[in-house]
Amino acid sequence: MSLWLSKKGPLESKNEASIREISWKFFSFLIPAMTIVAVLLIGLYAYIKHSSLEDSLLEKLDIIYEVHNQSIVYSLWTLDVAGLERAKKIIAIYPEISCVEVEDISEKKLYTWPLACNENIDAEKRFVKQLRFNEQHVGNLYLSYTDEPAHIILRREMIIGAIFFLFLVLATCIVVVASLRYIVGKPLSLLLESIRSAEKVDVRRAVNWSSKDELGEVIHAYNGLIAQVNDKTDELVRARVEAEKAAESKGVFMANISHELRTPLHSVIGITEMLREEAEDEERDTEAFDRVAGSGRHLLNLIDDILQYTRINAGKVRMASVEFNVALLIESVISISRPLATKKNNTLELVFKCDHETFMIGDEVRIKQILLNLIGNACKFTKNGLVVLTVSNVKYKGQPGVQFSVKDTGIGISKENQDRIFDDFAQADASVTREYGGTGLGLAISQRLCVLLGGKITLASELGSGSEFTLVLPLSQIDESLVLADSEI
Repeated sequence: MSLWLSKKGPLESKNEASIREISWKFFSFLIPAMTIVAVLLIGLYAYIKHSSLEDSLLEKLDIIYEVHNQSIVYSLWTLDVAGLERAKKIIAIYPEISCVEVEDISEKKLYTWPLACNENIDAEKRFVKQLRFNEQHVGNLYLSYTDEPAHIILRREMIIGAIFFLFLVLATCIVVVASLRYIVGKPLSLLLESIRSAEKVDVRRAVNWSSKDELGEVIHAYNGLIAQVNDKTDELVRARVEAEKAAESKGVFMANISHELRTPLHSVIGITEMLREEAEDEERDTEAFDRVAGSGRHLLNLIDDILQYTRINAGKVRMASVEFNVALLIESVISISRPLATKKNNTLELVFKCDHETFMIGDEVRIKQILLNLIGNACKFTKNGLVVLTVSNVKYKGQPGVQFSVKDTGIGISKENQDRIFDDFAQADASVTREYGGTGLGLAISQRLCVLLGGKITLASELGSGSEFTLVLPLSQIDESLVLADSEI
């Protein structure tokens, strides 16, 4: 029992409380059950005693008659009235006898004790015996009796029995519960401790307990499960470590290869621009130089997208947390995006519904990147149409937020392709890739940046009627674990 008396830690105290609660539940069930059994036994005992009460009284009266028969007969035969009176009084001392009557048939007299007892005689409660002397009938003995004293004794026995059974039930319950606390409580406590250890500190330990009962089978099965979970966990940990190493290696590789590619690309673009300027000065055709420079910039953008995608997947991207003016941000986005719209003869409109003094706290560069990507896609997939950027104040998750909506009149997206439009390397279909180009990483990167900023992007589109992408962000961002302080920017 030292298990229950020793000092417990927080985890053991919880286990002890659980075992104690189970013990009290069992105790609260056992006491009523045992009490019902005790009441039934006492009731059965009372029924048997009550059923045999009449026979017991008659047997006792027979004994009284046998004991006092000779003295009464002798007193009748010798006409010893004093002796007869003494015999009657002695018989009347018994609590069961309420009246003693002796009939002398020769003298035709009836002697009673007490004197007036024949007034309350119950004919059904009367014991009659003949008095004989030398085989000669000399009189009759009438004993009127009552069962009230026997009932009093029976009630007293029932009370004593009830008290005895009550203590017996209580003692039995205490012994049974104490035994269960050791037999069941100890292994159950060890099992609970192991389970709670796994919940709190992710440590899965086998239960050191062995028995041949059902609880032993449960613990044996639990230990087997723990062994399997530990094996699988070790495998997963090793796989995670390997995956992290692979992701880190991939990130390092992409960073190195992008650097190696970007450096010569910048040189190619720079030299091409110089040659283009010389051709312009000499009034020669510059189309070839424009194509080379455009292709170089396009390749540079692809490399930047792949590098950023790799960094996001590796968890290397952190959001800045600075305050900036929304109106100034939108002004910069429109200024950069207008040439993209003009290139395909599109009209770019701005509907600004926010206060011009609206400020946000977050990563201005990442938000601008998302907006430029959305407007760039709208301009790319729209020709001779309209692209509208709408900015408004909204409530987002119960807090103040800003909604950026980019709506176009372009080719639209079919219903079956809308579910995967934000997937990695996903585009509407192969024909779109051939006609418009792109890697399919722009929206995937935008979606993940949006999540890091604490917002969401939604799509509403109909094939042939245009699309509308809606970006919603809180005014004050973001998860602290993803924020860079001003000094780190």
